[in-house]
Amino acid sequence: MICGICFETYPYDLLHAAACGHPFCNSCWSGYISTAISDGPGCLMLRCPDPSCVAAVGQDMINALASDEDREKYSRYFIRSYVEDNRKTKWCPAPGCDYAVDFIFGSGNYDVTCRCSYSFCWNCTEEAHRPVDCDTVARWILKNSAESENMNWYGTGL
Repeated sequence: MICGICFETYPYDLLHAAACGHPFCNSCWSGYISTAISDGPGCLMLRCPDPSCVAAVGQDMINALASDEDREKYSRYFIRSYVEDNRKTKWCPAPGCDYAVDFIFGSGNYDVTCRCSYSFCWNCTEEAHRPVDCDTVARWILKNSAESENMNWYGTGL
């Protein structure tokens, strides 16, 4: 069979195709996938390399044809997309933490604790502040920020 990208002839077992059936050699697939992953999170919407085709390239193709490094990047993009698109999951706001936290709606309590032991408010992502509401915390942070800025002016001798 002939690869639709490099137009070389290959045995059938060295060609792969998405659900659409357009055959491309392993080398061309690997390059195509690697380039898409290097370009960023858009690789999650990867389509068949045939210009007239819109068939999706599934994670099984990524797993079979991408390098270990590219599979790891793809996995990070996939997880990040899942967390950012899911209203029941948020990234922990603790500095240096890479965990995401799931929230059970209807519990009536917005204080959650991450696996890293950091507790924060699900609603505003500030440190856990129950029983004080989020608006009060926001005003307090703004007030302290303004006072801190005033202290900077006082410290300059102006």
